[in-house]
Amino acid sequence: MKLSKAEVRRRLSPGTQFTGEFIGQNAKFCAPGMEVCRREVQTNSTHQLISKLLDGPKVGESIYLQWSNVVAREENSAIILSDEGDDFLKITERTNMEKSEIEGLAIALLSDDQGINEKAYDLLSGLLVAAGSNITQFVKATEGRFYLPEGWEELTHTLALQ
Repeated sequence: MKLSKAEVRRRLSPGTQFTGEFIGQNAKFCAPGMEVCRREVQTNSTHQLISKLLDGPKVGESIYLQWSNVVAREENSAIILSDEGDDFLKITERTNMEKSEIEGLAIALLSDDQGINEKAYDLLSGLLVAAGSNITQFVKATEGRFYLPEGWEELTHTLALQ
């Protein structure tokens, strides 16, 4: 569904936190570790969006997006931004779930003997990144199934779980 720039600006008002994922051709030119980053909107005018990076190697730096040729659409609860027909940024708005709730959901799903498929893991890892969780560092994959291996709990003393 196509979104107007005014609607995108409304959703991304100052103070809003979101996850920005570089996609399409833009992803090829992205600095390592910057492909998916949490951000917070600083200002959002009719001309540009300024957001501050909340994680990654350039935490604290500002990112500037000029609205001039940008077209937006909503797809699977994400905002996809395009420039001249080329998708370049996927925006996932911050969830209302608390970090501990998202981590609990992830642990329940990934602790299953069967694990979860790649599509489900992509969605779940997006939630985890948006929440600021690092549980994904413990996830393993076999034959397209993602899971938490036995004994992973012993490594969580470095995490602030529960």
